[in-house]
Parts: sequence; C-alpha cells; structure tokens
Amino acid sequence: MRLPLSVALAVLVLPALMQHARAQPPQPGAPGATAAPASPAPGATRQALPDLLREVLRTDPSILGDALRGNPGVLGDALRANPSILADALKANPGAVVEGLRANPATLGEILRGNPAILGDALRENPGILRDAFEALQALEMQDRETAAREAIAQNREALFRDPADPVRGNPNGAITLVEFFDARCPYCKQLNTAMGDLVRRNPDVRVVLKDLPVLGPNSILAARALLAAQRQGRYGPLHEALMKLREDLTEPVIRREAEKVGIDWARLRREMDDPAIADRIARNRRMAEMLRIEGTPAVVIGDTLLPGAVDLATLERLVETERAKARRGG
Repeated sequence: MRLPLSVALAVLVLPALMQHARAQPPQPGAPGATAAPASPAPGATRQALPDLLREVLRTDPSILGDALRGNPGVLGDALRANPSILADALKANPGAVVEGLRANPATLGEILRGNPAILGDALRENPGILRDAFEALQALEMQDRETAAREAIAQNREALFRDPADPVRGNPNGAITLVEFFDARCPYCKQLNTAMGDLVRRNPDVRVVLKDLPVLGPNSILAARALLAAQRQGRYGPLHEALMKLREDLTEPVIRREAEKVGIDWARLRREMDDPAIADRIARNRRMAEMLRIEGTPAVVIGDTLLPGAVDLATLERLVETERAKARRGG
C-alpha cells in the first residue's frame, strides 16, 4: 500500500503554482501596477520551487487536498513536464503530501491508469524518494498514535490511574502514579519488572498500578487469572514477584508450586480463577489497552505519556521527575 504513495508527491506543484499565480504582481497598465515583472533567469523557477512549496504549505496545508479534489489529472501533466519535481516537493513538506493523499486517495489510481510509467520515471530520477516518503508516513502515523493516546488518557484518567480494584506496587498513597500493562510470560515485561522494582525502592512517592494484559496465549491468561485471584487472598504482590522472576513457562503446575510457596490456598485460588468477575477485569484491561492503542506488552503510562516497550530505570526516573516538577508548578 505504501509503494505508490511517492507518486502523490508531485501534486504539491499544483497548489504551489496556483498560489504563485495568485501572488504575481499586476501587469503594466492594470490598476495598481508599478512595473513589469522581470523575466526569470534560466533555471530560476526550478531553483525557487522548494521555497515556494514550503511557503504555500505553511500558509495553508489544506490547499493540497483542495487541489487533488479539484483536478487530480494535473499530477500526470506535472510529472511529464518535470519528473524531478517529486524530489523538490518531498523536500518542501513530505507530511503534507500524505495528508493530501488522505484527502483524495482515488487520485492515485487515476494517475497510474493515465500514465503507468510515471512511477518508474520518478524512481529513476530520484530512487531515494521512496525512503523519504516512508519516513514521512511513519512520522505521521507515530504522531497520530501519540495524539490518540493522549486523548484516551485524558478521557479515561480515573479508570486508568485510580481504579480501586487494580493492584498497586510501591506506595499506595504515592503522589506520582505510573500504570504498567504487562503479561507475566513476556520477557520484556520481566526486564521492566526489575527496573520498576528499583524505581519504587529509590522513590518512596511513587505508586505503580498493575494492569494484567495477557497477550501471549492460554498460559498468559492462566497466569493473569491466578494473579487476580491471589489478590483476593492479599497475595497478589508475592505471586507477581515470583512469576516475574521465573524463566520457565507458566503452566498450571508451575503456578501452583509458586502460589503454595508464597502461602496461597491453592484450592481456593484455583476455584476463584474461574470466577467470571476475574475474566471481566481482564476484558476491561484489554479494552483500555485498545483505547490507548497499545499493541503489545509492556507499556507504561505516566502523566499524559504512553511509553511502549521495556523502559530503563534512568528513563523512568526522568519521567517521574518531570511529573514532580509539574506538580510543583501546580500543573
């Protein structure tokens, strides 16, 4: 899907030329005219194009979508006249190209049907344009995910940070709260678990909300159910620590062994693991993860920031200090 995206880059020339035409000074003899415009030197138009495109898109990025809707066929004409304009357009503002294509995706098909050779010509002129287009698209996608995550955090702050049903690590009354989505079988979660342990030991004002998010199959679900059932016996923390230290798979006999080691009544635990209320809590965690666009474990939320993946202690402490500074400023 991403390969033909580069073709759309040339559409930037249309709004640029439209804006350029609107900005031309009046011709001699017209009201307000002062002098005839000087003839451009050879190559001057080509040289000025990137600056012109930047100015156009800075002034009104939506003009790209308007141009695509108004006359998608002009892209083919622009490319036939000057295939290298793709590179100039990309340098000016690659992100706006993606936005323009989103405004009218059908344009791409019309262009390629009209002149299938356009893409080949453009790539011969500047092979690196695909890499640059991919990078622009990835940057936009990341920006979209971050924006969606911030909005979801703001809309679900109480359920995310202050659900009384969630187990908490560290100081239950701590002023700084982190939320950790984890799978007890995930090796990166085990890595993060060590950093989180160090964090709460070194920072007594930190509380960590634990949200079980089993994503790695049936044994992950089994472990999550065991942990949430252990919470009813007041033993979530000890069992969590035991399971996160293990390097063997979390089968039922392994979970039973570790549960009995930390003083859990296994018969009660096994019975309560099948309670629909526990399945419902796991489902709620999954729904929250989906709203935050969490695609795997681990993931950490602090303030209005979502951090996917295993985060080291230095990063965690830097983020905690940022939240402390916000609190001091009253933010």
